[in-house]
Amino acid sequence: AQRVKAQQCFFSFGKTNFSPLGKASLDDIITEMKANPTMKLEIMGHSDTEEDKAGAEKQDYAEMANKRVNAVFVYLTENGIEEGRLIPSPQGSEIPSEEIYEADEPDLKMAKNRRVTFKVR
Repeated sequence: AQRVKAQQCFFSFGKTNFSPLGKASLDDIITEMKANPTMKLEIMGHSDTEEDKAGAEKQDYAEMANKRVNAVFVYLTENGIEEGRLIPSPQGSEIPSEEIYEADEPDLKMAKNRRVTFKVR
């Protein structure tokens, strides 16, 4: 459970595609879930405040947290994880990343918020 909780996927502004590191995190989760067939996973998607503002004006940027949750959901189900074991949970931009530091540049703070995190249920 700790290994799964430690995984995160980060995204570029307005994007839902996975980086190689994000894909590796999802592959680790798939391995753990296949080894633990009763494990359920909450998929928590996050956006940054700038995406939220852009989404109010342009549909492409609307609901990025939900779009990211869906991208992860699809990837996991396409790789053998049953839908019933996954709990979609879009969070928006309300919950800042725990990895943000005061000294971080504003752009880095925003980038750290564009993520999907996981909680074992």
